[in-house]
Amino acid sequence: KHDSPNAGLSISAMALALGIRLGGDTIYFGKLKKKAWFGDGRVEIKKEDISKALSLQWRLDIFIILVLGIAIWV
Repeated sequence: KHDSPNAGLSISAMALALGIRLGGDTIYFGKLKKKAWFGDGRVEIKKEDISKALSLQWRLDIFIILVLGIAIWV
C-alpha cells in the first residue's frame, strides 16, 4: 500500500506507458522512508523519458479537452 493512494493509478499508468519504474524508497528530513514502486520497467530514467512523458501528457490533455468540449456541446 502506498502513502498516496489517489496518485497511484496515474503514476502506475505513466510508468507502464514509459516502461520505467517510479517511486521507491526516498529520504525525508534525513531519514529513509520505504515506499512502494510503481511499474516493473527499468529503474534508470533517461532524458528521452522526460520528453515522452511530456508528449504523452499533452496528448492526454488535448484528448480530455476535446471529450469535455463535445460533451458540453451535445
